[in-house]
Amino acid sequence: MYYNPYPYFVYPNYYPAWVMANQPTIHHPSSHLAMPTNPTNRSPFPIINTKKLKTSAKQIKVLMQQAQLLTDKIDESEQFAHDLMNAAQQSNKTEVEKLIA
Repeated sequence: MYYNPYPYFVYPNYYPAWVMANQPTIHHPSSHLAMPTNPTNRSPFPIINTKKLKTSAKQIKVLMQQAQLLTDKIDESEQFAHDLMNAAQQSNKTEVEKLIA
């Protein structure tokens, strides 16, 4: 039979004294809440600066355009796809770089 080490008391006034003694008397909300509830508390995060994010987005945009060109070339040319795959399988790094450039 299953043993429950945490007894459940049905009657609300029948909790043992040790249960009541272990209850905290004052509840202090955490100061590390995801959404601070006190309007006098400021955000724990630094002031937002989007310069790095915008710079990264521009760099990714250039890389994505270059990747689009490469995938279009692979899709359009069977010979290019064959040459690129053949050079890659032979671990011919210089030929792969030349074809991609």
